[in-house]
Amino acid sequence: IITGMISAILVAPMIGKYSDKNPHTQHKALIGTAVIHLAGVVLFYFTNDFWLMLAINVTLMAFGGCCGFLITSYAKVQSRIFGKHANDAMMFNRAMGSLAWAFGPALSGFIVADYGFDALFIFLAIANSFALLFVISLPKIEIRSPKKQANTETDHQAKKLNSEAKFLLLAFLLLHIVIGAILILLPLHIIDLGGAEKQTGQAFAIAAFIEIPILLFCGKFLSFTGNYRMLILIFVLAAISFIATGLTTSITQLLSLQVLSGIMIALSMGIGMTLIQDTMPDNPATIISHYSNMLRLSILLGTAIAGIAADYMTAGSILSFMSILPAMGLILIISKYQKHQPNPAPLSKT
Repeated sequence: IITGMISAILVAPMIGKYSDKNPHTQHKALIGTAVIHLAGVVLFYFTNDFWLMLAINVTLMAFGGCCGFLITSYAKVQSRIFGKHANDAMMFNRAMGSLAWAFGPALSGFIVADYGFDALFIFLAIANSFALLFVISLPKIEIRSPKKQANTETDHQAKKLNSEAKFLLLAFLLLHIVIGAILILLPLHIIDLGGAEKQTGQAFAIAAFIEIPILLFCGKFLSFTGNYRMLILIFVLAAISFIATGLTTSITQLLSLQVLSGIMIALSMGIGMTLIQDTMPDNPATIISHYSNMLRLSILLGTAIAGIAADYMTAGSILSFMSILPAMGLILIISKYQKHQPNPAPLSKT
């Protein structure tokens, strides 16, 4: 898993830059990564050697995994046709991702338990085949906004991360490191409270299902708060959620707090992703590749910190202590964001 993530982090920016060249390269990147991912799944089915599986994971699956963020970048460009409802379209796209996470692991577990891993890989190959047919059917669309299509002098410079993108990525990295750590800390904390695997599954399921309706209404929330106030809300909710979860003394308290956690994660994943995408609107695949890498890096760092600290502290104590990270992100937002957005306003509708 670690080697696969590191490999994906290395190749994602290259794929993103290639996709952003023009509509033809965008279409080629979408189809190419979908084909590669399908090939990786099929080869996994026929492979029993560990080293060969590792090689497939760090090559085919790393490149093929880029198809996910390329679909998101395509959706960002396509959302322009919805005009003032463009952000609602993007939130719906993100909600479908949450829906997949809500049902995917449970469905996979059911298939493996009743039919074995061979059946799982057959199912994944069929699902990937439908995904390939879907991306093949997508029409080519102009990547750059109409106002900038004629200006090619600053293309190279535009593909570089600007300062706004950098500090937003850093701020959300600090928050998502804790979300990554929760993958280890929440099950351990539940065990400390006398719970078991069933309660762990319930906790993650509650948060996942809360995310979906919140994501669908994120665009509406922004019309009331504006970008700056929404960012403040996200990071304050994160700090409160992590501290409160770490201080829970019963399973009932912990499960109840997953509603707050689900709201916070939905706002972070939905609005955070869209705000970061808006920093480079004419290079959607490039910026979303960096966003995807931020998420991968946060999982690597979060799980590593949690795993090491768990030998010396209780899971609840670690989780409460790590709330300092979103607090640091909040300070970064307060100190930097208004310099780039002197008049906080609702998210761009273009």
